[in-house]
Amino acid sequence: MKTSAVSLLLGVSVLLLSGQTVSADPQVSLEIPALPVVAGSDVTLRCRSKDQVALEAFFIRDGSKLGSGPEGQFTIRNVQPSDEGLYWCYFDQTEESPRRRLSVRGPQVSLEIPALPVVAGSDVTLRCRSKDQVALEAFFIRDGSKLGSGPEGQFTIRNVQPSDEGFYWCYFDQTEESPRRRLSVRGPTAPPPHPSPSIPPLSSSPLTFPLLTAGAAVGSLVLLVQVLVGVLWLRRNKTGTNNPFSLPGRHMWLHGDDPLALGSP
Repeated sequence: MKTSAVSLLLGVSVLLLSGQTVSADPQVSLEIPALPVVAGSDVTLRCRSKDQVALEAFFIRDGSKLGSGPEGQFTIRNVQPSDEGLYWCYFDQTEESPRRRLSVRGPQVSLEIPALPVVAGSDVTLRCRSKDQVALEAFFIRDGSKLGSGPEGQFTIRNVQPSDEGFYWCYFDQTEESPRRRLSVRGPTAPPPHPSPSIPPLSSSPLTFPLLTAGAAVGSLVLLVQVLVGVLWLRRNKTGTNNPFSLPGRHMWLHGDDPLALGSP
């Protein structure tokens, strides 16, 4: 009886120890920031396995598939409070990693920068803002290189050029950095081409209508004169043909008598 009790106790102890070993040393783990991340920044999740370290990993948030990434990595761009939740990952045909929570908080430092592309040659002012420091010297960075500093949290880029494009951020002394913001630059707007002088169309001239009216009147008058001349010419020819006593160029009456009486005895 004592032997059976001892055996049962040993079995339970082995199971408990085995469970602790499995939970303390999982085959797949997820690396995620332990502290709250700043909204607007980028967060990279890393899935790790003892046997698979350079394969594609799949990531899940709150039970919904988030996406996949090569070499066990996945980056959340411009993280927001809506990205908070429980995350885990797995490789193909492997167990899932333990759940890890991602927390997001609002930025303590922010950078004000034009959202739309600015015109090349103009001046652009960057403004660094903090909840606790609003009038101190701020430091500005572009693509990882220090750009300069400015009083009252401001820095102006003179005569901005396409080479000034990139990601900018700022910070105050002994404060965290602001989220990255992108500055885009476009070429200067070309002036509209100068229109070449051209003769306005006939219909656009203010004298067109009077000229057309006068021309039509003159044409009608000429046509009327031609018609009248033609009618008179026809009447003259008809009259000369029917009168047997008319001579070309002159009219004669014999003995001054009435021509109707010439046929009288």
